[in-house]
Amino acid sequence: EEIYQQIQIEPQTPEELQELKNYIDQCQGKIDGLNVKFNHINDAVALMSKFGFMLNEDDFQLYWNTYSWPQRVYSLLQDSEFKYKENRNRFQQELKENTNELSEQISQLQAEVDMFSKFSEESKIDEYYERVK
Repeated sequence: EEIYQQIQIEPQTPEELQELKNYIDQCQGKIDGLNVKFNHINDAVALMSKFGFMLNEDDFQLYWNTYSWPQRVYSLLQDSEFKYKENRNRFQQELKENTNELSEQISQLQAEVDMFSKFSEESKIDEYYERVK
């Protein structure tokens, strides 16, 4: 359940996206470990069933809920790869837009600096001040 909930978090920053990607990459090992444990439980339930011992209703429900989790997580992991690519593209687009905006601001500032360099007469300082204001 922890893996399932963690994978569904929508990253808001590129850093969060990378953290999510790292977590997803580590999930396969965790899932494999959980599957080994569940296979032991599965073998025990099969053995009990073979000897006519049936699980009580709560244990039966828990067993089948646990049995379905790997499939839920695997399908979510597959979806998460697609979402990762979408989010990565979105952040790259935002970066391009921010870069273009910054370049425009730098160009504007450069034009203002160039304009100031033309103001060389100290006697016209009040006039220059009014222009800049």
